Formats: sequence, structure tokens, C-alpha cells
Amino acid sequence: MNTRYRRITNRYSEAFKLQVIEQIEQGHYTANQAAKLYGCCPSSIHGWKKKYGKAHLLNKIVRIETMGEANRIKELEQQIARLKESLADAHVDHKLSESYLKLACRELGVDLDEFKKKEGTKPSE
Repeated sequence: MNTRYRRITNRYSEAFKLQVIEQIEQGHYTANQAAKLYGCCPSSIHGWKKKYGKAHLLNKIVRIETMGEANRIKELEQQIARLKESLADAHVDHKLSESYLKLACRELGVDLDEFKKKEGTKPSE
């Protein structure tokens, strides 16, 4: 058996993970220092911090905007909402008009498909 390509996978116990996170939380080590000390991958420690609910240890992203940017975003969101409402109204109006046309054709005894074909052609001048 060729062992040249065999990889070693480390599995850490829950107690070990909690101990490492606790030491980081108490300020004894940074995540990178703990990773070097215990031979872990820094990304593993980051995952442990997420898993064990240590959200205050995670980096946070704070977005700072000018008043104009915040207002512009709010205006655009309102505009999107108005456009969605208008589109819904137009859709309802279209369906209503289509229903009226079907009803009128039925009442007059006109084939709806033929009416649409005639309506689609341009009158000659």
C-alpha cells in the first residue's frame, strides 16, 4: 500500500475546542497565536467561534454612509415598491380587459381568435 498520498485528519474534542475558545475569550491568545500553539488551522478556530456562539470574538462589518446615501437608498426602495404595485395593477387591468373582451365576443357570437387576428392587422390607408 502506497502511503505517499495518505492525509492525516485531526479531529478535536468538544472540550478541547471550548478550552481554546475560552483562552481566546479571556485574552490569553489571539486566534492565530492559539492556532500556532495547538497546531490547529486558524480557519478551524474561526469556525469554532461561530459554532459555539462567541459572536463578540468575530470581526464585524460596520457600514458608514452619508445622509445622502441613506436617503437615496430609502428613496430607491420606495420607488421599487411603487413600481411593483404599478406592475401588479397593470397586470390586473390587463386580465380584466381580456376577460371583458372574451365576454363581449361570447355575447356577440364572434370567435375571439379571429377577432384578435383582425385587430392585429393594420388598416390600409
